[in-house]
Amino acid sequence: MALAVDGQAERIFEAYWDWLLAHSDEYQEEGGDLYSLSEVLAVLGDPSAPSVYEQAFERERQSRIDVDGGTSDRLDIRRIVINAWLGQVDEAVADLEILIRTPALLNLYVLRQCLDYWPLRDHPRFQAILEDPANSQPLDLDTL
Repeated sequence: MALAVDGQAERIFEAYWDWLLAHSDEYQEEGGDLYSLSEVLAVLGDPSAPSVYEQAFERERQSRIDVDGGTSDRLDIRRIVINAWLGQVDEAVADLEILIRTPALLNLYVLRQCLDYWPLRDHPRFQAILEDPANSQPLDLDTL
């Protein structure tokens, strides 16, 4: 997929990568920018994306006694995006099938509109998630 004409997006991502590497010492306590870096690497098809993600997760885990529910959900969403862009669509869709029914920052509108999920658009199980009427209903929090 061409992200931009004449590699413009690739140059932007590479500049972002260089900036993050130059400032990585500033992010020892929290892995937030490493999470972003892992997503950028995945979009570029760089196989190091999962290890950068795991490094960010480990830094955050060490800096907190307990990772709260919202953060955990966001981490799962990032892993889905990374898997999707690295071509591991079956793993990404399997995680989506679970996560779509949990309270998270994920909903059908996001799945349909957000370019993060673009690589999944033609996968039959992803289409089934989008078309399942149960996924557009409010969650019953008493059953979770």
